[in-house]
Amino acid sequence: MNVVSLQPSITSAARGVLHAKRVLLVEDSATAAAIMARMIRAAGGRFRRADGVEAAMRHMRSFRPDILIVDPGLPDGDGLDLIAQVSQARFARPRIVVLSGSPMEAEAMAAGADAFLLKPADRASLLSTLICAPVGAGWQQAGDALRPDMRESLVTDLRRAQLCLLEVKLCGRDPDAAQFGYPFLGAVLSLAADPDLASCEAAVEARQLDTVLAELKTWLSRADPIVDLGEDGVPLRSVSYR
Repeated sequence: MNVVSLQPSITSAARGVLHAKRVLLVEDSATAAAIMARMIRAAGGRFRRADGVEAAMRHMRSFRPDILIVDPGLPDGDGLDLIAQVSQARFARPRIVVLSGSPMEAEAMAAGADAFLLKPADRASLLSTLICAPVGAGWQQAGDALRPDMRESLVTDLRRAQLCLLEVKLCGRDPDAAQFGYPFLGAVLSLAADPDLASCEAAVEARQLDTVLAELKTWLSRADPIVDLGEDGVPLRSVSYR
């Protein structure tokens, strides 16, 4: 996978725009969370991630974030309902930003969000939205230098998608409606920008389920050889992820 970890060459002003700010990301994609964590920490912020509504409410009480970033599509509930809960809670209300791949700004603002960004958002736009102010040119020049080595996170996300799509195929369900189906997988592949996954990304766009599963099986067998796969791609022994 052609993703490297580099030190961002950004100015001290850009580095400190989130100085000491506590940022909680509610996001079910480990790949997206890894990218966001590097960006937030490079800007001086403190970062935590929750992968669902229940975990987010625990972090709201213990971490007390200054900024809450929510992707509405969560495995255990609706992110918009989470925003409503946070707005009505007794603890201090953070700045709430909704980050989604769907054009749902009206719904996000009605739920109580302070701002909405459509994925994919560039780093300068995202950071400006988080602090509600423009950022300097130094941050905008950082470019892809902020991208971390995402292999472990990517394997986790692709394994989730693979198992979900196998279940979809067996049960005759809609891959577009599944929690870790086509929308989730497409977003992860776009973030990864891995040439070895280009065929898989094209198959997702063409909605060719058998090809998607074959490409995932091939890539994961190289990237995650610890897992033994049967002929249909199902793991022969269970694997737990941190």
